[in-house]
Amino acid sequence: MTDEGWLKLYRKLRHHPKSKDAGFMWIWLMILLEATHKDYLIDWCGEVITLKPGQFVTSREALAEKTGEHQSKIYRTLRWLESEHQIEQQKSNRSTLITITNWSKYQSGEQQNEQPANNQRTTSEQPANTNKNRKNVRSEEPERELSESYSPEFSDFWDLYPNKTGKGKAWESWQKKRCNVILDIILTSVNLHLDCKKWNPNSKGDTYIPLPSTWLNQNRWEDTPEPFIAFVRKGVNQPYHKRGE
Repeated sequence: MTDEGWLKLYRKLRHHPKSKDAGFMWIWLMILLEATHKDYLIDWCGEVITLKPGQFVTSREALAEKTGEHQSKIYRTLRWLESEHQIEQQKSNRSTLITITNWSKYQSGEQQNEQPANNQRTTSEQPANTNKNRKNVRSEEPERELSESYSPEFSDFWDLYPNKTGKGKAWESWQKKRCNVILDIILTSVNLHLDCKKWNPNSKGDTYIPLPSTWLNQNRWEDTPEPFIAFVRKGVNQPYHKRGE
């Protein structure tokens, strides 16, 4: 590839929810720079395919080398971008074909310099019209639409969460909170709550398991639940002891 050419960046990028995460922003910028701006033939997985504008082939190792970020950071960033429908990933054993979903919306029609399979892109979270300072230029992006299809991450949460009330509302809350990115944290918290005093059906006193949408809206995965301690017999004529002893 060459270093010629340019891409458009939009000022609303400053208000991106990850704008203070320097590592994320650098990886995202590298993705924009790596994407091709024109049809480009490559050999991928033993077949000749045509890369379309906004696509490129890479790997976590390659992106880590280009950005200086750890591969785990690359993985989390790609996963977040995919969950937000900013990219799509098609994986093989050795590499990944990345498609930037809104490339044509923000980059088409103004590329002049040739850049082989890897060189530009802009984001679906940025407004339109870059290097124009006129106040009458549209500067607001359309609000991100909520998907009607449950993500695999949400399904994992729903299968584990004990209160199966209001799945649609829970899915809306899941998307608004962008919980796909913190799935591991949420599942760990749900497991802790399953053993807590208020959620355990064997606990003395009232149990209360909030609606899943309420639990998500209130960031309840950040709570520290009170553990439930059960007392059982060790054996005949044995004193009671706490579970786990």
